[in-house]
Amino acid sequence: MQLTSRCPSLKHVRIRPALRDNTIQDANSQRIMSETILRLSSLKTLECDALNDAAIVHLSQLPSLTKLLMHLQGSQLETLRPYFTPPAFASLECLLLKVDTLSTSTSLLGAMDFKLRKLLLVADGSPIQAIPHALHSCSTALVKACDFERLSSIALDIGYDRWLPGVERQEVSLSTFQPLLSLPNVDNFIFNAMCNISFDDDAIKTLTKHWPKLACLALNPDSGWGAKSRVTHRGLITLLSSCPNLARFKLAVDFSEIDQSHSQLPKSRPGNGIISYCREVCLIESAINHPVTIAAFLSDICPRLDKLTSFLGEDADMMKYTAKWNEVKDLLPAFLAVRTQCNEWHKEGKESSLVDRSGYVYSD
Repeated sequence: MQLTSRCPSLKHVRIRPALRDNTIQDANSQRIMSETILRLSSLKTLECDALNDAAIVHLSQLPSLTKLLMHLQGSQLETLRPYFTPPAFASLECLLLKVDTLSTSTSLLGAMDFKLRKLLLVADGSPIQAIPHALHSCSTALVKACDFERLSSIALDIGYDRWLPGVERQEVSLSTFQPLLSLPNVDNFIFNAMCNISFDDDAIKTLTKHWPKLACLALNPDSGWGAKSRVTHRGLITLLSSCPNLARFKLAVDFSEIDQSHSQLPKSRPGNGIISYCREVCLIESAINHPVTIAAFLSDICPRLDKLTSFLGEDADMMKYTAKWNEVKDLLPAFLAVRTQCNEWHKEGKESSLVDRSGYVYSD
């Protein structure tokens, strides 16, 4: 309380959760934090752990609050829902919400009318077999709760309560997120859940048609796709050509169509001359056999690439490609340097030529 008495006009507060040993300490910490928050009426940003109902209601009424990170339990919803109707959280632009299940977030969003620009949703206890359906319901509620022209950044990190014997990873496809495609200004979309990802080139084409402003796209970068990707190098080219602002992507890509010895490559460029300014790439569970070919392809379509990583999971069949991807990473700087030299050469209008032993001159 000494803090609030000395600084009653605090605008920015960040309270990191301390290590706790039991539920009594948890309840005590929640009480202390909540009593502190109740004495602050000028907050603009707040990051904290779980709060009691009174503190959350207080926050919902603050006209200055633009950024909030907090935990919300499903057991609190019945009491809080009447207080979440407009104009609750009227100025909130950035919400980082941790909930126990996806159904909790869906119920919360159903009562809200937000003007959010950025949402990070973390749900830790959803039944694994119910995740796809719950995601679709949550996506629908989110679109209804937000100003569809303002919301531009969405991150969904979905955990599960426990792994039940005999329960397989469920499949998530573009149709799972279909409601979100009505949001025209999405430039950042990150999704991670213990689910299989079922995307193909057509899904990428549809996604980019609705979200051409994408600057970041990440699909299951921490959990893997769980099945062979049906996104090929053509889908990757579609993504890069349709989203000129894309700076970072994390996807699984099937390179098999172009993954051949560089001595057998056709003279035409697989990238069709596309040049993206993407700088960070993570390729998830992507099998390759010819690092030189893949390095050449990536340096061709992403000549400003600064960072390449690969996520191969723990599957033995995938782990064997670690050395291949390490070789791609080693080759890329040299390939990119040559690309830069060639581009500068052509900008200056110069021609390159090669003279063979017979004296014949080959020109560009």
